[in-house]
Amino acid sequence: KTCRCLRGTRGCLKKTCRCLRDTRGCLRKTCRCLRGTRGCLRGTRGCLRGTRGCLSETCRCLRDTRGCLSGTCRYLRDTCGCLKKTCRYLRDTRGCLSETCRCLRDTRGCLKKTCRCLRDTRGCLRKTCRCLRGTRGCLSETCRCLRDTRGCLSGTCRYLRDTCGCLKKTCRYLRDTRGCLSETCRCLRDTRGCLKKTCRCLRDTHGCLKKTCRCLSETRGCLSETCRYLRDTRGCLKRTCRCLRDTRGCLKKTCRCLSETFRCLKDLWCMLNYLLERSQ
Repeated sequence: KTCRCLRGTRGCLKKTCRCLRDTRGCLRKTCRCLRGTRGCLRGTRGCLRGTRGCLSETCRCLRDTRGCLSGTCRYLRDTCGCLKKTCRYLRDTRGCLSETCRCLRDTRGCLKKTCRCLRDTRGCLRKTCRCLRGTRGCLSETCRCLRDTRGCLSGTCRYLRDTCGCLKKTCRYLRDTRGCLSETCRCLRDTRGCLKKTCRCLRDTHGCLKKTCRCLSETRGCLSETCRYLRDTRGCLKRTCRCLRDTRGCLKKTCRCLSETFRCLKDLWCMLNYLLERSQ
């Protein structure tokens, strides 16, 4: 019986040693997986630092782009205001030009009437001269011709006064038109300046957007590398968890073997005590 207990104890010890070897192998594999996981975590941390730097650069570029866009919007508002003012002055100028054209038409009508009166006056004067030359004795006819000539001259003077008034009004409207045109030119110059500033702001915005796109592409590359490292880390962690599960199983087997070994040793101890008592 003692030999049987010794053989059982030896078998339990062999099984315990085998379980301990398996446990040691599982622990080595777990340590190796943990070292790989630590390396992956270091690479992931470095990638995250690079990604954070890229994101900060991207945020700075976006802030610059927002500033450029706000300046562009401000210049566009100024340009819109200048264009509205220019349109208003052009409407005023168009009104002045239409009024000037009407005055010029009236002046042309007055000049036509004046020319007609002058032609009539010239005819009356010719008739008067002919009457004076032909009929020196016909004073009554001459007086009548002179009266007609005086009437024509008074009408001519009246038409000339009307023509002078129309010309004055035309000059006044032309001055107003010139003022409106000068104001329109000034507004157009301001509009051109605003458009130049807007184009410059748009060029700056385009540059900022290019820089932002470049930063976003770099950030995307860093994030893809980070995702790759995270996938590797997840694989390492899965392998580590599997190794830990295997190690836990080995430790359970080792504990069971140790409990059996302890029971066998206890039986062997009882047997040895019994043999010692019988030998005495």
